Amino acid sequence: MCERDGGGQPRLGLVVPRTVGGAVERNRMKRRIRAIWRDVSPGLGPVDCVVIVRPEAADLTFAALSERIESGVTRSTERARRR
Repeated sequence: MCERDGGGQPRLGLVVPRTVGGAVERNRMKRRIRAIWRDVSPGLGPVDCVVIVRPEAADLTFAALSERIESGVTRSTERARRR
């Protein structure tokens, strides 16, 4: 997570390699993560976040994936604020 100068909306970057699965599975993961991001991002401010999806994530339920992303965003924002 990286804070930007000048304000703006939080931005999300996704990296979903082929090891996650076929095109259908990779696109499903992107849609799920974007949906989770829409719920998590409103309170973040002007930050850039890059999510790198690992193959194990394809087996997670939506709730488990959401929980992991939310905890990762929380940890990252706390770390960024300490700097």
